[in-house]
Amino acid sequence: MSKDLEIFKAPLSGISLVEAGAGTGKTYNIASLYVRILLEKQLLPANILVLTYTDAATAELKTRLRERITECIKVLEGDKTEDDFLNQLVAQFPSSSSNILRDALYKFDEAQISTIHGFCQRLLKEHSLEFGVNPDFQILANEEELIQDAVDDFWRSFIKDDSSEFKLSIQLLLLQEGYNPDKLLLDVKEVIKNSRAEFSPKPKSINNFDVEYSKFKVLFEKTKQAFSKEEQQFIEVLKSGKLNGNIYRANTKFQHLENVSLWFNSNYTPLQVHEKLELFGNRMRDTTKKEVPYFETHDLVDQCIEALQDFDTLIPSFIVEAAKSASESLKNEKEKQDLLSYDDLLEKVSERLLDGNSALIQQLRNRLPIALIDEFQDTDPVQYSIFKSMYYEASDTALFMIGDPKQAIYSFRGADLNTYLEAKKDAIPEQIYSLRDNYRSTKGMIQAVNELFNNTKNPFIIDGLDFNKAKYPVNSKAENKELLKEGVEVKPLQFIKVQTDNTTKSEVTKDVLDSLASEITQLLNDNYKIDSEKVEPKDIAVLVRKHYQAQAIQDELRERGIKSVINSKQSVFKTKESDELYIILSAILNPAFEPGIRAALSTESLGKNANYINDLLHDEQLWNSMYLTFHDMNNLWSKKGFSSMMKELLNAFEIEL
Repeated sequence: MSKDLEIFKAPLSGISLVEAGAGTGKTYNIASLYVRILLEKQLLPANILVLTYTDAATAELKTRLRERITECIKVLEGDKTEDDFLNQLVAQFPSSSSNILRDALYKFDEAQISTIHGFCQRLLKEHSLEFGVNPDFQILANEEELIQDAVDDFWRSFIKDDSSEFKLSIQLLLLQEGYNPDKLLLDVKEVIKNSRAEFSPKPKSINNFDVEYSKFKVLFEKTKQAFSKEEQQFIEVLKSGKLNGNIYRANTKFQHLENVSLWFNSNYTPLQVHEKLELFGNRMRDTTKKEVPYFETHDLVDQCIEALQDFDTLIPSFIVEAAKSASESLKNEKEKQDLLSYDDLLEKVSERLLDGNSALIQQLRNRLPIALIDEFQDTDPVQYSIFKSMYYEASDTALFMIGDPKQAIYSFRGADLNTYLEAKKDAIPEQIYSLRDNYRSTKGMIQAVNELFNNTKNPFIIDGLDFNKAKYPVNSKAENKELLKEGVEVKPLQFIKVQTDNTTKSEVTKDVLDSLASEITQLLNDNYKIDSEKVEPKDIAVLVRKHYQAQAIQDELRERGIKSVINSKQSVFKTKESDELYIILSAILNPAFEPGIRAALSTESLGKNANYINDLLHDEQLWNSMYLTFHDMNNLWSKKGFSSMMKELLNAFEIEL
């Protein structure tokens, strides 16, 4: 189990892990550790490595560290403070220590504070000879275009290859699975991105499938002949009524037979089993109690299904082969142009350090004896291999890894839970700490979450990932705002069970949306307050997995007169509003096209219903007026620009933003 981090007691040696959830003062503690290192180890900013994971976080961290040093100087020189750390600092260090901090502040521009990629880039520039790179290399911010070119070349080469029936069968399989250069690109990028991952089952070269193919082709032809000979008998059995009606349904069984017949008569030997093929194997006899005649096709079909399992890894093998080809092409192109991607920066440094270049590693340890890694939960295996090479079991060095293990599950942003757990094992057991004081949540919410996760001994299931109970800070000056109804505190954590008699997904979804919207309506309309302030829409957030779910909730709230905004990473061009704007602008650009105007009027943005549009079609005067409105906006757009036209559009149709 971890223990509370005490800044002045934590050893400045070995590997330490600090588990810090959101709102626990992570940056405050990093800055405090930094000041202690400056004073106790008398290192300069150039000798303390501080890493985080975004440029924005780097800039913020630099500002916070500089501010913390300035605060410490003032307190050491006599200023009063209520900050516990600063008071301990004054008790442990003489006032003359402010000179050390002033020197650090003077030389702070040399501070080694950056992203992991920035650090690796600097290493490669400064030690280009040891790392075997051209010191004048350029950063390739986006490899996508080069990878796309390489994948396109591989695809064209493979599709043009008609040297054997085996290759043609693979091409047919790829097309049946919807593969094209764009779909292949998505898979190839994933393989390249996870270059150190192991595949299960292990893929093999496409050409190594030819033995299985030759065997299957013989079996397929034999089965095809037997099926052709016995097809009429199958029809008779299907008509007999002896088969299991739940499996061989009257409205589909003959269509299944026809589809399987077409599968047998395809131009090339298929490499993927037909989804209904098993219906014409021994399952036909095994799923009924009535006597069904035996056909030679029964056993052969079962043999075909089993044999086709040998090709389950064919497409994964094709993807891996494409990825290897693309990787090689990408590598050659980058070497030719002296380009390195952001991932290359990490790989180059990791490979060289893992080679065991002891002189280089010792040089880095001497220069950067202490490192503080912020947001450590976002570390991947390559990044951790760099830290481990530099600091694991290294005397006179210290590595502090600070992060939130609960966020290590977010693989979409590069986090790797297994890497975090490996790092935890590498840390000295007595130097595994946690920050428990939560300055961001209310006291009630902290207690509720603790109670929820402490209901079981191992809430995260995985060994090594513990739940550390958070605490509401003693003597906290943070506002503990509670949600109140009629002056009584509302339970901070609640689960709502939607009562419904519906069974289909769409119906239940509508019930959930209705329940959610009703809850929000109640919060806004009833006597709910946050302290003394009435609850407003801006106080409420709804989290969903998909953009379309957010859109559905917004629509439900709009029907109840509640305004809301969607905060999403989805492209604005993929929204319903974008589609509607396209329809409206198209109508304005071409007002002579009457269907275009009717389509624009029917959008939710302009808000005209079917009755209005029907009246429009039968009232020439009303139609002429509407036509002139669109025609005038067309002229306004041409003469005064888009903004003027949009203002007129909003006014004409009384649209509120």
